[in-house]
Amino acid sequence: MSEPTIFALGISGASAISVGVMFYLRRPLRALLTDLCGTADRASFWCAFSNITLFLLPLLFMLDYSPDDSSNSIWLWPLANIFKRGLLGLSLTVVVLGIVLGSFIRRCDVRSVASPR
Repeated sequence: MSEPTIFALGISGASAISVGVMFYLRRPLRALLTDLCGTADRASFWCAFSNITLFLLPLLFMLDYSPDDSSNSIWLWPLANIFKRGLLGLSLTVVVLGIVLGSFIRRCDVRSVASPR
């Protein structure tokens, strides 16, 4: 089996595992975030944010692979490097967005949102 085929199978398999983890965590994460954030809209944003990071960051580590013989004659390795750099920029942007929004969004007191007893 050729090295590009192994690379593609590895990316596909690990991406499928990442998607599986996202689906496994979806319901408990949404419940936890709704409790922590106080509103369903905020929880939806942070759930989507978590799903993006759960997929992009492992993909970045997978794209860091390079062949042992350091042969750059195959078109796949330079393409994977460019793709990795683009995803790194996107991931950093998403993380910075999360930090900025997390620090500037008005905090909601969860106890005031809960129904009275």
